[in-house]
Amino acid sequence: PTAQLAAKSVEASLHTMADRFLLMRENNAFTSDTTPLEQQQQVLDTYDSGIEFVWLGLYDSNGSLLTGSEDCPLSISGRELFTMMEETSNLAIEDTSVGQAGLEIAMGVPVASRRTRTVRKYLVGSYKYDVLGDVLNNINIGESGTAFIIEDDGNIIAHKDLGMVYGQDN
Repeated sequence: PTAQLAAKSVEASLHTMADRFLLMRENNAFTSDTTPLEQQQQVLDTYDSGIEFVWLGLYDSNGSLLTGSEDCPLSISGRELFTMMEETSNLAIEDTSVGQAGLEIAMGVPVASRRTRTVRKYLVGSYKYDVLGDVLNNINIGESGTAFIIEDDGNIIAHKDLGMVYGQDN
């Protein structure tokens, strides 16, 4: 039951973040083909100030940064997230990773031109994912037990001891 409640808590948090991204991508500043980058950056700044992003950026169809916060990667083209967005033309979520702010989870969504309905940009951001740590820290399995999350390859992506995540233990 504890694991089930924890999973529901993580799912609810991801669902909330996904809804925010889907709403943000509909902003006219992003869907218009004529909005200047300065104005698009102002919209990003507004979103960035209201949600706990580590970074938030707008990328072109090749995955190169158009505009965004100062911690944005210059390119997302080599990331699994970019491949997933290209393949599905829909919202994608990466596994957790360790960044400068601790555990982070990157999420992105294609942004289609309102006029041509083709994907011209990608809105991508990374959240400081405290919720995941909070959930894991509240799962107690006996005196010496612990809870953690592993990815498909067996690498630990979430653990009470962040050193195990930073060390990419398997």
